[in-house]
Amino acid sequence: MPNSDKISYLVFNLLSGRYALLAARAERVLAAAETTPLPNAPEAVRGVINLGGEILPVFDLKRRFNLPAREMRLSDQFIIARSAGRRVALLTDGNADFVEAASGEVTELDGVVKGTKYLKGVLNLEGALVLIHDLDAFLSGEESARLDGALEAGRGGTP
Repeated sequence: MPNSDKISYLVFNLLSGRYALLAARAERVLAAAETTPLPNAPEAVRGVINLGGEILPVFDLKRRFNLPAREMRLSDQFIIARSAGRRVALLTDGNADFVEAASGEVTELDGVVKGTKYLKGVLNLEGALVLIHDLDAFLSGEESARLDGALEAGRGGTP
């Protein structure tokens, strides 16, 4: 009988660390491509891409987590995902892979480190710790409004 308390995650690399998000939020993984800068967007937004006629903001997770920046590489990937209210591309260092974990293998991050905004837990995966990203908390309300304004201005509307 299958274990019903298994949770699926999409695990990916950022520099030397491993991160994850709920697999239900991920639509697909693509090779990364150049982005178009988006004036007046929040710092964590690298730019935008056109995916099948839809303009998606590209979130640079390294910027959000204060990790060192680097030029894009051929091995980088975009994870196309859905946050609360918007479809986005997440720039990662590649090696995205779906894994399943028992709910008991996940530790809520507030139990380890108080006040973490962008992470919701830690997954112990094969002896290595994987930080679980909270996609809904990636942008603050103010940043989300700024992004909406920048996207509207980019479409030729008024912010």
